[in-house]
Amino acid sequence: MTNYTNDQIMLKNYLVHNNVNSQFKTVTDLTHWAEYGIYNVTDYEKYQLTCVIKEASAECGGKVRVDFNEHTLKELKDMCDYYCAEAHKANIAQEKAKKQNATKLVKRIKKTCKLGANNYKTALRWILDADGYTKETQEWEAGFICYCLGLDYKYEKVIYHVLDLKCDLKWSNGRAYI
Repeated sequence: MTNYTNDQIMLKNYLVHNNVNSQFKTVTDLTHWAEYGIYNVTDYEKYQLTCVIKEASAECGGKVRVDFNEHTLKELKDMCDYYCAEAHKANIAQEKAKKQNATKLVKRIKKTCKLGANNYKTALRWILDADGYTKETQEWEAGFICYCLGLDYKYEKVIYHVLDLKCDLKWSNGRAYI
């Protein structure tokens, strides 16, 4: 039988208690956490903060990896606050860019209609073809096209419809409705 320190027993109780109040369950095996160098509640909290820092910094354009043993809990909380705030700003900017890209694409579709496409579906097909998205290429996938055009993925169904793939989509007055 393994002998655990008081700190480890407190960690186990902390994890079990948190699992009761959460839909996401955390491993409560102390051996598991010992493999990560986590032996008490503070170590665990610091480790969790480093995970958040890594994910939040990725939203800002690059993952920052932090060793929880090299920083105090307060330092990690401050870093976490900073990267979460920056990630929030980055997400707002990304959403704004997606809306602008959708507006640009609509203008491009309208211009293509003026140049001879008889409807929006044909215009979008011509645009995709001109941009190199053809059935012969692997890029003929709606999610990838949305990614390349900087569009929100809610437009995937529109792209699928234009590509004559199955999806539930209604067209009315040149507009697609999901």
